This record gives sequence, structure tokens and C-alpha cells, in this order.
Amino acid sequence: MNSGANSGGRSDAASPLGDRYKVVRELGRGGFGQTYLAENLSRHNERCVVKEFVPRLEDKAMIEKAKELFSREANALYQLNHRQIPEFHELLQVETEDSGRLFLVQEYIEGPTFQQLLQQRKNAGGRFRESEVTQLLYDLLPVLSYIHSIGIIHRDISPDNLISRRDDGLPVLIDFGSVKEIAAAVRSQLSIEGVGPAVTRIGKVGYVPPEQLSTGNADPTSDLYGLAATLLVLANGKDPQILHDTLHGTWSGFDTLSPKLGAILEKMLQVDPTNRFQSAEEVLAALSSNEAVQNAPAVSSGAIYPPVGMATPIDTAPQAVFDEHMHSEAMAYEDATVVPISAVGGQRMVDPEDVSSTYETTLAEANVHEPDIGENLERREERQALIPLLIMLGTLGTLLLFAWFRLRRPAAPVVAETPNPAVSETVVDRSGFSLEEAERKREIRDRREVLGLGENTFIRLVDQLYYAKYPGQLTSGPDGGRKALTTAPEDEPLRIRWDETALNLLSTLESNISARSLQGLSSYSENDRARWQSDVNSVNVGTRALYDLADAKFLRLFPDRAGRDFLEQPIGQLYYAISDDRARAISDGSARENVDFADTLRQEFDRRLSPGDGRVYLLELTAGQLLRLNLSAPTESTLLSLYLPEPTEDNPAVFADSEQTTWSGSIDQSGYYELVVVNTSDAAIDYQLTASVDNVTTAPPVAPVREELPSILGEEESDGEETTTDTDSEATESSSPE
Repeated sequence: MNSGANSGGRSDAASPLGDRYKVVRELGRGGFGQTYLAENLSRHNERCVVKEFVPRLEDKAMIEKAKELFSREANALYQLNHRQIPEFHELLQVETEDSGRLFLVQEYIEGPTFQQLLQQRKNAGGRFRESEVTQLLYDLLPVLSYIHSIGIIHRDISPDNLISRRDDGLPVLIDFGSVKEIAAAVRSQLSIEGVGPAVTRIGKVGYVPPEQLSTGNADPTSDLYGLAATLLVLANGKDPQILHDTLHGTWSGFDTLSPKLGAILEKMLQVDPTNRFQSAEEVLAALSSNEAVQNAPAVSSGAIYPPVGMATPIDTAPQAVFDEHMHSEAMAYEDATVVPISAVGGQRMVDPEDVSSTYETTLAEANVHEPDIGENLERREERQALIPLLIMLGTLGTLLLFAWFRLRRPAAPVVAETPNPAVSETVVDRSGFSLEEAERKREIRDRREVLGLGENTFIRLVDQLYYAKYPGQLTSGPDGGRKALTTAPEDEPLRIRWDETALNLLSTLESNISARSLQGLSSYSENDRARWQSDVNSVNVGTRALYDLADAKFLRLFPDRAGRDFLEQPIGQLYYAISDDRARAISDGSARENVDFADTLRQEFDRRLSPGDGRVYLLELTAGQLLRLNLSAPTESTLLSLYLPEPTEDNPAVFADSEQTTWSGSIDQSGYYELVVVNTSDAAIDYQLTASVDNVTTAPPVAPVREELPSILGEEESDGEETTTDTDSEATESSSPE
């Protein structure tokens, strides 16, 4: 990491960041000036965030003094080295003929903020689940422990300053208030007024503890307060102004959470800093303990999990380690009894791609408690009613035998021990699961059964997605091997993540794949692909168009699969299920439209496509006609393909998977041309398509097109006439939207 300031060179009016950085767009404007999204031209156009630190100064000596003060005050910021904190790259000096400016250059984190995610949930009438809130707590406490250990207080934790990183879904802590504090100190020492209002308070109202709001003082408990306020807002879907009674210093909304989590957040939100947990370690210890949380002055606690100063072990392995484990033989998909990863208690670990070592594991082989994804909860509850009676009979029998053989005086009456209230509130059965966790597993089971998914099939899918997101677990077990998930308290963060992966997958399946197609999971084969080809061919559509629609939907739902060979993996069955749905939609006409030029030579269509959806237009044309196409849609939101009626190995399409929106050219074959439009953006789009033909013999110049991109399934399945790709991996990479 750079430790000194660098000059960005001369700046002109069109380039406020000098000649090394190109402004992509302005991200915001605050009390310290402007913030830009920029590209570093000297590092292959790597994107970064550039924040104004010191505004335009005419005195070059003051610029040098500001750099000196920053280096002295912000040395700790350059030491930050955590995967959930953006890296500070440099202090950028930009000079003009008569002045200079200073900017902070930081790593750019791509993804939505949790404020944006919360708004999306609220728009849909929802909020964050408790398991998501708990997972966030586990994910962020080690980050706070790390920055506090090197003397940095964030000071401004809120949903706006947490980003869900698009690559791996981990929360990233951004926009350190301590940077603003340093900037204010530098300005004060240099007597710089700045370009905006003077910054008198660091942090957002509602998330800042009272002492920081009134005096500006902050310590580690201030960050814990902001984190708890953030989590309570996410869990309730309500602004802090609604949840916080500022007059009495109390918060509401804990009743939407389990007693344990509610008590932990309530203690983090105490008005008096001495009554809060005093460190992130203490909060982690409370999360891992069955002891009741007392909202009183905090006391030191013992060992914690995960380790302080680093992300949890499952997050640290490189992607290459995961990829090494993901290549395997073709899988069998029988729904035999298996042990789900969320319930394994031994040291044997599942491999998401190896059926022989994973999905044939029986309960006897594992020698652990029975799998509990929800199926056995009711039975265990019934058995629990018999436990007191069995205990009483066993105790009585023991006493009688003792008296008979020893001829001693009768034993004293046995008094049942009063249960520990804290334990009785958090433990549901012998597994040690909390009530909230048991209910979560029950929800997973119920929703899975509604979709008609076999348990084994579902577990395979979740395991693959889980390992893809947390590849570090493949190497965090004994001797660098795979670590088993147990029911022990220290494995609760891992179980939460597995359950969250399962719940998110269920939501994806419920919203995007029909129940009819889902019921075919684990059984799709080459026979189904042949059936789809026959079905779409019967309505004059080729399999190229079918797989264009399937590719768009699948890669929209699972973008990390692009460029990988996954068809023989569990997730490949989801691609087949999507293909089944798309084939049916083409056959019944819901994703297909005939363009008839019999009455008019110009046809216009106004349509709407959801993210990942597509539509096939059939144009019956005659050789010699001139075809003109125009697609009006949001920028970089669509891919367009035009397939020939009689494709050959050298000439399968006019163009395919092209980002162009206009085309004109002479038709040299007679028959049905397939025009395919797919939405590759993250939002629904409205588009207008115009197609017109002229019976002329001279065509205008043909617009350049990109080389055709084959489907995920390769070309060998497309009507039996197209070329064959070298590998499925190459085909997948080619077909991914850009």
C-alpha cells in the first residue's frame, strides 16, 4: 500500500483529477467537496473512488503542509489491511497553473448499500430476516475488532456505509468517519474554510450514540452502538427516528427478534457507554454463549469465535482452492438419505461435486445426531413429552433396587432441578439449536416440500452454492482439510450461512422457475434436451434461440457460473429446469411472436422484459428482400440475435448475442428467421422493436456485427447442424452478457 502522496500531474477543466485518473461519474458532494468514481489509467483502467480531501488552494506551500499533516494524522489508515475494508491507495495531488487540490484515492467496492437493499425489501413489503441480521453481526464484529485493535474508530456506521459486495456477498465497511475527522483537523490547522459547510458532527443522526452526538467523543462502544442501531433498523424495516425514543434514550423493535439477539442488541444500545459491551470480542462471546445477557455494566469475557482481527476462516481461501474441488465425474441424482451440511456432527466433510464421498453418507456412517433440516422436529417434540415420565420411572426403579439390595433407609424425595431460564429460552432440543434456528430449519423444510424438491437434491444445490460463496471452509478443517459443521455454539455462524444460502435459493426458485420444471430436478437428461428441440422445432424455432433465453435467465440468477463447466454439477439441473420452462414458453407462444408482413411491410412491437427474460420473433422472409431492424431499449441492456432458416457450419447466423440495436441487410435465404431479444440488465426494461422489409435488390451497407457467441450447452445440440464448441467452459464464457 502506498504510504506517501503522489502527484497526479496537471489538470485541465475537463479533467479535475489530472491525467492519471479519468472521471466516470460524480458519486456525491458533501462538506469536504466532491466524490468521484474514476478509472486509474495507469492500472488498466481499474476503478476507484476519489474523494476531495482539501479544496482548491492557491498557496502551494499550504498544499505541501496539508500533505504533511495528513501523512502524520492518517498513518493508521494506510495500515488497514482487511478484505472487508476498502484499501486506501494514495493521497492524490492535482495541480493547475495557479492552485492545487488533494484527493484521497480508495478501492472501489461494487454492490448495493444495505440502505438500498432495505428499501428494496420495504418496497416488496418485507425486511431483513433475523438470520440475516445475525449473520451480519458475525460478519462485522471481527472487522470492528480489527480496526479497534489498531486504534481506529469508524464513527459513522449505518446502512448507507455498508456495501454488500457483489463478488461474494460479504458486507464491506466504507466511508470512515475518522477520515472526515482527520480532514477537519487538517483544515482547522491550516485555517481552511472549505467549499461547503463546516463539518461539526461526524456520523448520521439516529445511528450515532448520544455522547458522540453531543461532544464528538467516540470509542469502540460508539461503533457497537451504530452497528446495533443499523441491525435493528434492518430487522424492523423502520427508520431509527421511529424506533428510538430520544427523550428517554430507549429503543423499540426488539420484540421482532429472538430473546437472545434482542438482548444483545439492547445492551449494545445502552445510553451509558459503560453499560454497553466494551468490545466486539464481548459481543461475539455473548453470541456464542447460552448465558442470559444482562443489560448492566459490562464485564470482561473469555475466548471468542471467530478469531479477532480477521474474517471468519471460511472466507479466506482463494478461489483456486474452490475451483479445484469443483471438478468431478458426472453425478447421480438419487434421493437417498443423506446428512445435510447444516446438521453434520462428525469430522467428515461433504464435497459438493463428489457424490461418492458426500451424498451416500448415511447416519450410521456419520455416527452423529439425525439430520435436522426440520423433518424430525415434530417427532422430537412428541418424544420430549415422555422424557419426564421416563426419568421419573427410571429414578424410582433405581431407588427401589438400591433399597432392596442394600437394606438402607428410603431415599429422600427427588426434587427436579429448576431449569436455567436463559437456557430454556435458547435450546429447543438435544441438538442444541436455538428456537430461532429450529424455526428457520422448519421454514426451509416446509418451503422445499411445497416446491416438491427432494431433500438430497436440495442439499446438493445448497452445498454447491455455499462452497462457492465460502470456499475457505474447504481448507479450514483438521490438517488443512474440509471442516465439518457441528451443532456446537462456535459453528453457529457457519450454520446461519448455510441456512441463508438455502433460504435465498428457495426464494430464487420460487420466483423464477415453475413448480412443474422444479419437480424434474435430479432427473433431467439428454432425452429432455431432445424433447425440447422437437417441441421448439415444431413451431419453427431452433435450439439456438431456446438456449439464448435459457442462458439469459440462468446467468441472471447465477452470474458467478459464467465461464465455468457446470452442466454435470448439481446446479446444471437448474439450467435444465430453466430450459424446460423456456421451451414450454416458446411452444405455447408466451415467449414467441410471429411477425407477419402480408398486410404491411412495417411492424412495431412495444414490450416489457423482466431481468433475464427474452422473446423470440419469427420473421417469414423471401430471398432478395431488404430487412431493416431497430431496437429502442436502455443502453447496454439487451443482446440481439438473428438466426438463419437454414444454418450451415460456416454460416449459422446473421449475427448473435450482439449489443447493436440497428441492422439492415439483404436476405439471401427464404424461410423463418428467428430474431431473439434478451434482457441482460438488473432491472425490467421497456423496449420498442421495429421490423420492416422492402422488395428491393440493392441493399445498403451492412452494419458491422460481433462474432456469434454460442450457448452454454454448446452448438452440438442446435438443430444438429451447427458447429461443436471445444468445451462447455468456453461456450459458457462466450455466452455471458457483457
